[in-house]
Amino acid sequence: MGQWPYQSPRTKYIILVAIALFAGTQVIAKICATLTYFDDIEILLESLAPLFTDIMAAIKLANSVVKTKEMKRLINRIRVDFASCSTDDELKILKQYAEDGRRFTIMYGGFLYSIMIIFMIAPMKPLILNTINGTDERPFVHHTEYFVDPQNYYYPIIVHSYVTVLVCVTTVVTMDTMFMILVQHACGLFSALGHQLRYLVEDENLMIEAGITVIGMSASGLQAVTYVNETAKFLQQLLFSYAHLLHLFFECVNGQRLINHSERMYEYLLNLKWYQTSFRTRKVVSIMLIRSQLPCVLTAASMFDISMETFSTLYATLSSYNDINVVMEDMASLMSDTAGVIKLVNSALTTKEMRELLARVQLDYASLATDDELKIMQEFAENGRKMTIMYSGVFFVLMMLFMIPPLKPMFFNNLNGTNERVFIHHTEYFVDPLDYFYPIMLHSYITIFIVVCSIVAMDTMFVVLVQHACGLFTTLGYRLCHITENDTLLIDINPSRRNDKSFENISLCVHKHQEAIEFVELIQSYYSTSFFLHVGLNVMGLSITGEIKIEIK
Repeated sequence: MGQWPYQSPRTKYIILVAIALFAGTQVIAKICATLTYFDDIEILLESLAPLFTDIMAAIKLANSVVKTKEMKRLINRIRVDFASCSTDDELKILKQYAEDGRRFTIMYGGFLYSIMIIFMIAPMKPLILNTINGTDERPFVHHTEYFVDPQNYYYPIIVHSYVTVLVCVTTVVTMDTMFMILVQHACGLFSALGHQLRYLVEDENLMIEAGITVIGMSASGLQAVTYVNETAKFLQQLLFSYAHLLHLFFECVNGQRLINHSERMYEYLLNLKWYQTSFRTRKVVSIMLIRSQLPCVLTAASMFDISMETFSTLYATLSSYNDINVVMEDMASLMSDTAGVIKLVNSALTTKEMRELLARVQLDYASLATDDELKIMQEFAENGRKMTIMYSGVFFVLMMLFMIPPLKPMFFNNLNGTNERVFIHHTEYFVDPLDYFYPIMLHSYITIFIVVCSIVAMDTMFVVLVQHACGLFTTLGYRLCHITENDTLLIDINPSRRNDKSFENISLCVHKHQEAIEFVELIQSYYSTSFFLHVGLNVMGLSITGEIKIEIK
């Protein structure tokens, strides 16, 4: 998806240009459809939801491009953290958090891809039934406007939509999973530091995006309500709404994990047997206690925290909407497209930052001192891998389920003798949509694929980075926990600096703690703007989706 910071510039630009051609044209078609059918409230609402999703994916992609340097620093820092582990226990902690991050990313990606597949399957049902019933119904994934007859260009349009959905989901999954891995690594660093402190004596060695999200979810909800008597469309919009909700939850839960692991540093220091250390060491512990009172928090443009408290507040707000009418129907998909574009653009603009993040990850692993620390980091990396796989799978499944409904009339047309052609979104290409049905559908499908791929790619990368960060904190906690393992009364409270092993070890812990915090700050700089934009898109999309479901009830 052109988001990997170590890709050659040529490869990156080729991928980004291809994405821009497919997804960008689809977004333009959706915008044209929104403007063309602005007076038709139902079509307008149906067009906005996928459009916002594309925008969200674009924001994520753009953020990854802009922040490539920060991401590379983060990855390099992870390598350093693993390489600097002084004990096997610390390495084990980092590996554990890395494994957790891998698992989370697998689940997250699997779920999003599953929703994507379900979403993409809906348009295909009429195509199958048309063959049996003799009808000619051809539904589209989204409302688009290519200024051609959509029925004549049905297949090109539907393929375009499918590809766009896949790209959008992949972008979101990639960025979110990478975020999770980084957070997990940061958590592992704190845990490893706590482990090192415990054995110190014996150790000698993301506002715009939030708005767009709300509108997109609201639009999907309104669509679901509108199609309460149409099971396929109702299920399609319901899955679309849950995909937005999952995306928002996924990022908030990883931000909360980072907060929890960084808060544990204070507990690790309190449990440290400081009375068995020198006065010099106690002063350092006091400074660390003061610094650990404030946890590391990821924010969306410094306006709100990425945490479960924020998710609960947004969810409660979405649940309170009950009087939006059908005019929001297309806003959900529009917001999704917008979010996908944001992710893609962010990825393109932050390529340097992403490269730094990845380089940091490599350095973190290379700096692990013990097998235990490496095991911790590997466990977090594995968790991140599993989470990205699941997240991507679910997202792409949902994408497929979303893209299938427009195909249903095409199969039934042959059976029923009808010629119904359904589009995925309401778009306006300033041509007869039935004459250009297949090009419009292909455009819509490709755009959906691109948007989904962009979202999945960015989100999975986010998971990887978050998991790595959690692993760093855990590894750090492991070091803190092994600072004063042996109880002894033979304590020299004022040794020389050369013989003060506890001071040497606590100084190393301080250094590791600072590196973990810097890694989290690097994640923050990479994802902050993207979070702010695409969370807004998700919330707006969920709001619209929720309103549709409320109206159905």
